[in-house]
Amino acid sequence: MPLKEIIAGAEAMNLRIDQFFLRAFPALSRSRCREFLASSLVLVNGRRARKGTRVQPGDRVAFDEAVLGSFFADFAPPASPASIPPPVLYRDDALLAVDKPPGIDCAPLKAADTGTLLSVAIALEPRLSQVVGWRQRESGLVYRIDRDVSGVVLFAVTRQSFLALASASRKDEIGKTYLAVVENRPGRKLDRAGSISASDPQLQGKSRRVVFRKLAYHPGRSLEEVRVKLRGGARGRRTYFAQVEPLRHAGPLTLVRVRITRAFRHQIRSFLAMLGHPVVGDGMYGSRAEEGTGVMLHCWKVQCPHPASGKTLDIESRPERIVGLAEAFRGPEVLR
Repeated sequence: MPLKEIIAGAEAMNLRIDQFFLRAFPALSRSRCREFLASSLVLVNGRRARKGTRVQPGDRVAFDEAVLGSFFADFAPPASPASIPPPVLYRDDALLAVDKPPGIDCAPLKAADTGTLLSVAIALEPRLSQVVGWRQRESGLVYRIDRDVSGVVLFAVTRQSFLALASASRKDEIGKTYLAVVENRPGRKLDRAGSISASDPQLQGKSRRVVFRKLAYHPGRSLEEVRVKLRGGARGRRTYFAQVEPLRHAGPLTLVRVRITRAFRHQIRSFLAMLGHPVVGDGMYGSRAEEGTGVMLHCWKVQCPHPASGKTLDIESRPERIVGLAEAFRGPEVLR
C-alpha cells in the first residue's frame, strides 16, 4: 500500500516528529503516538524519521495511514456481535448505519469497554478499526447519541468517507429527526410548533447536566428561517438549533418531532426541559415518570449526502418503543 504524504505547513516550525503528528491528529494520545512512531515506517523528505527528527515548513511527511488508524482504536471488539445485535439499516463500501438500542454507549471511554455500539460495528465491519475519527476510540463514528437514546447511528467505513461526512456535518448537511414523548405540566401543554436557538452551554454537577445560558423560542418559525435570521451572530459564539413540532397528545403526554443538524451533548433533552416539557423517563432533566420507563427519545430519521456519490440518503429506524407508549401516538398519519 502506498504511503500517505502530508506537506508540513507554516505552523510546523522545527517541530519534533511526535509533536507534528499530535498537532495533525488531535485525537491521537501521546502514548499511542509514541507507539506508532516506534513501530511504523515514517519518512521525512524520503528519509526514515527517528525519535528526535524535526519537521520544518514544506517538509514531506509520509506514513502508512492504515497503521496510524489502528492506533485510534485501542480496544477490542467482542468475538461475536451476537451479544448486542443492532439491525443494520444501511450498508455499502463507504457507510454503515445501525439501529442503536437504548442502554449502551456509542463508543468506549477506555480500552476495556467492549460492550459498545462501536465494538459491535467493528465486529460487523473490521475496516472501521483503521478509520481515524473525531476522537480516540471513535473510529468512523460520525456522531454520538446518548446512552439511553435509541435510533440511527452512522459509521464511515473508510477515512475518505469519514472526511466527507465530517465536512457535511460542519456544513449542517446531515439532518436528524428525533421522536420524543414529553411531559406537560398542568395548564402548560406543548401545542405549538416552533424553533429553538441557544448558546453558551454549561455543564453542571457530577452528572454533567447541560444548561444553555441563552435560549430563545421562536413560535411558528422553521429551523431554516431561524438559522438564516441568526446567521452571523456574536463573534466566537456558536449557536445551536432545533425545530420542535407536537404531533399528538395523550393525557399529560405529547409526542414531539424534533429536527436538528449538529448538536451539543444532551441538546434535545436540555432544550425540551428548559421549555418546561422534559422527555419522559429523563430524570436528569426533571421527568416525573416512574423509573423503568426509559428515556423516550429516538433518532428516527437521518438524511445525509452519500460520502462517495453525493446522492442524498434517507435512513429510517422504526420507533416502536416511542409510539407504543400511548395508543394515540400510533398510526401512519402521525409518522408521515
